[in-house]
Amino acid sequence: MTDLAPILPALSTLLACYGIVFMLRYRMPFLRGKIGLLDKLLDCPYCTGFHVGWVFFLLHFAALSIDYQTPILFMIGFITWGFSSAAVSYILYLASPDDDDGYDEE
Repeated sequence: MTDLAPILPALSTLLACYGIVFMLRYRMPFLRGKIGLLDKLLDCPYCTGFHVGWVFFLLHFAALSIDYQTPILFMIGFITWGFSSAAVSYILYLASPDDDDGYDEE
């Protein structure tokens, strides 16, 4: 049996990102209807996941004061966390049995 301890921090972080995506998309109706671009962003779980991922990376970077030797390593981490969060958010969105978000399209 393999040891899962090395991947648990990343897995828990990605699940936290999905939790934030879920909260923004389904539990904060006051965000809807004010800015058209924000409505489009919240309609797309992949897009919302990407933006939550890179913001989460920046917060993690600031909190831990990680010293990246080159800007390219920082950008790789930035993009990797964005796309990882986007992928997890989209996969869990597709796996959810009910895709009704409670908002009627007009």
